[in-house]
Amino acid sequence: LLALAVMASGASAFAPSKSLPTCHSRRACAVCSPSMLSPGEPFPADVATKLGVKGKSAVVYFYGSDGSPSCTKEADAFATALPEFRKLNVDVVGVRSDKNAQADFEQRYSQRLVQDTNDEMRQALAIKADLFGALPGRETYVIGKDGKVGLVFNNQLAAEQHATEALRAARELSAGRSVEATAGGGGLGQLIAENSATLVLAQIVYFSAVLAWLLATADAVVDKPLNRERR
Repeated sequence: LLALAVMASGASAFAPSKSLPTCHSRRACAVCSPSMLSPGEPFPADVATKLGVKGKSAVVYFYGSDGSPSCTKEADAFATALPEFRKLNVDVVGVRSDKNAQADFEQRYSQRLVQDTNDEMRQALAIKADLFGALPGRETYVIGKDGKVGLVFNNQLAAEQHATEALRAARELSAGRSVEATAGGGGLGQLIAENSATLVLAQIVYFSAVLAWLLATADAVVDKPLNRERR
């Protein structure tokens, strides 16, 4: 019964939610996980000032940690696309927590990488964490000179796609066109919704392994005093 209860809790945690946000094609929304900002809304002026992008066309991408495999791939993707952003006069700024910053990582790139002290900017933008709060949300904004958001893209697992979508949006905005919604965008919640059966099965396997380990540990704890009594 305990095993079934644990498995059920795991499955329900990963089951698709009816309240998942959807993309709005006319509002350039490529994010399907909760976000405070939507395309067409003003990017917070105080955050823009801290990042040095107020009054400029810019791409601001929030990532988790310097040196992690996925964040390195994302930074590399933006570095590769940087000449194209510069042709469009678009600044590119990466943002991570000051606790997860590494000087040697920052020195590898010509794009600006900014430290977010105590995650103040992340909190101001209400960027949601993924995996039950274990991973900082991976979110990218494309901002026009007028300070309005042109695109919001949130996807924890497709790190390199952030640069692709940001460049696409920057080109559209530079040409004076609205940005179409991006199929396949969305955070971890959207991925879970689209692949619920596989993930539920994986979660059941995971919780089963955890439960087996807990039971084995409990048996070992109980056996020790019994063995002493026999001796």
